[in-house]
Amino acid sequence: MRLLIVIPTWNRADYLDKAIGAIASARALSESCEVDLFISNNCSTDRTSEVIAYWQKKAPWVHSRSWEEHTPVWAEIVRRAFTGSDLPYDYAWLQGDDDWITDETAYLQLAEAINADPENPPAIVHCCCTRRALPGDTRVVSGTTEDLCNVYGWHDLLGWISSLVVSKGMVDRMLASPQWTVPAPSAYCHSEALLEAGYGQTMLILGAGLIDAQDLEQTRETVDRWKKGKVAQGYWLVIPGLMNLQERGVLKVPLTLAFFRYLTYSFWDRFAIEVMGLSVNLAQPEDYVEAKLDLLGYFSTLLGYREDRKLFTAWMVSLAKEVREIRRALQQREERIQQALAPSFAGTLLPAESAEELEEEPLRLDNPIQKPVHAPVALMPSVSTQDAPNHSTQSTLNLLVSDLPGLESFGSQPSQIICPVCDAKCLILDVVDFNKSCEEIHSKFLNLSGIPIYYYMCVGCNFCFAPEFKTWDSEKFEKMIYNNDYVLFDPDYVDTRPRNNAKSLIAMFGNQINKIRHLDFGGGNGLLCALLREQKWDSTSFDPYVDKTTFLNDLGKFDLITAFEVFEHTSDVTKLVSDLAFLLKPNGIVLFSTLLSDKHLPQNQRINWWYASPRNGHISLFSKKSLTILGARANFKLRSFSEGFHGFWKEIPDWSKTLFLPNHIDL
Repeated sequence: MRLLIVIPTWNRADYLDKAIGAIASARALSESCEVDLFISNNCSTDRTSEVIAYWQKKAPWVHSRSWEEHTPVWAEIVRRAFTGSDLPYDYAWLQGDDDWITDETAYLQLAEAINADPENPPAIVHCCCTRRALPGDTRVVSGTTEDLCNVYGWHDLLGWISSLVVSKGMVDRMLASPQWTVPAPSAYCHSEALLEAGYGQTMLILGAGLIDAQDLEQTRETVDRWKKGKVAQGYWLVIPGLMNLQERGVLKVPLTLAFFRYLTYSFWDRFAIEVMGLSVNLAQPEDYVEAKLDLLGYFSTLLGYREDRKLFTAWMVSLAKEVREIRRALQQREERIQQALAPSFAGTLLPAESAEELEEEPLRLDNPIQKPVHAPVALMPSVSTQDAPNHSTQSTLNLLVSDLPGLESFGSQPSQIICPVCDAKCLILDVVDFNKSCEEIHSKFLNLSGIPIYYYMCVGCNFCFAPEFKTWDSEKFEKMIYNNDYVLFDPDYVDTRPRNNAKSLIAMFGNQINKIRHLDFGGGNGLLCALLREQKWDSTSFDPYVDKTTFLNDLGKFDLITAFEVFEHTSDVTKLVSDLAFLLKPNGIVLFSTLLSDKHLPQNQRINWWYASPRNGHISLFSKKSLTILGARANFKLRSFSEGFHGFWKEIPDWSKTLFLPNHIDL
């Protein structure tokens, strides 16, 4: 079987390098499957061309084409990917440039499933996402495309294109679908085209997790791409997109409620959440909210069974009622607030000419007649809230604060965000000055910078972090934190710490060095590895800020990875763990140091911990629970040997078993 991996890419060199490395590992085990890779380069301006050239020197099966003009149109990106080369293939697997093969036997399993029934080869194979797969699940489910979508969900099976392997004939039919060329294609026009092309055709579902996104959550860069591409608006166009299939007679089998499954809920639940958000924003025109409700109601015309339509209609009526009631209540509340803020006597008890003078007179604190909103908080008459018990104190305070000098940034931070570790909500814990440093424990204080850094804490796992740094690129980190002055705030990192860590590693594993290939991730100047190499270790140092031209795939796989004082410095903790998992051998271990926050950062209390210091780059602070969950998302187990020293592993290798005994050595 000839399999063509197709990757459309644009300005994601590091992700692409990691994706190709994973393909290479899986290709090496694909004895019954001939694998080629075609990279469709959408006019990248970063190091993408260097990555492609690097791999083409190593691997003749890597092919590419650089297009002369960039296209942001999804339909054209897909067309270029599938038609941009003349490579022969039986099946094609379009893979996102930020996704990667997680199982080295992926192509072997795929070929076995496809070849199991030569008389009835599948048109589509859905390969399960690794993080959603059940451990040890090896089931292969077979059926027609429409029947499987009615059971497992259309979006779940055909939504994530990186999970789909399609036959050559399927590609031709899919690209010929009219769904690509409708006036306003949906965000899932490819899923609509796949459903049309695969209707009545055999489809397989592989239960084993073979592929996953490299990031465990959406990055800021991905969110920005989605925003520019208006993907959120494109979700709503799924409804007319499916109605178009219905009107053209494609949907011959009635659609079930399960067809509209979306992850752990339904498509209309996703839209309902958005409509509820619109309803509480009075800046949104009422007609716009009503138009969204009307469009949402069209799902009932797509459902093929009467009882399903009755259930949906009852839910829809309830939703519309709740949205309108919320909006009316907020409008009444806003009217009462405006009434409370209006002057109670100016212009009514004064002569007309006095009122005119008052309106023209500039604001003065000694003027006894002022609008309450312009008065300092301390001068607000206490009767204001007594007279209006239903008013929103928070809204009034927000209005007051917005007029106070020097507080322009107050309230600019969202009150809650989603935790990158466990997906629970995070609330603001505290705000500190950027110049807060770890040297304050030694009574050394910097002048205030005037830059506020907000730390949020997750209510679910107690992970504490400063999301501001997620927006920084490496250049800004080097300019603001990792500059020539950094040694003043972390004097041990240059020499003392790497020497002590080298001694500890030698004490732990000195007699096992012939079994260990070691990587020091975030190794700075490389002193630790240099000291280990003096003791005949196979030790490599890698630091993203030092080794800027090194790709992860250049490094290979390692038995032991150390990451001393790295975790608290990363702004993207899920990517860090994903990278460590990528570099680690299946029976390797990761040893890392970072102080646990459990005893130092209680919920709902101000930060009084020296370790929470933005000037040192300490922007991610972990509880024991958050580390456990973070590791589990990459299938790691966690052991904390002390408050500051921890280990990730999947299988404990023989050479490290003494470390996991009760009487272990602590770093």
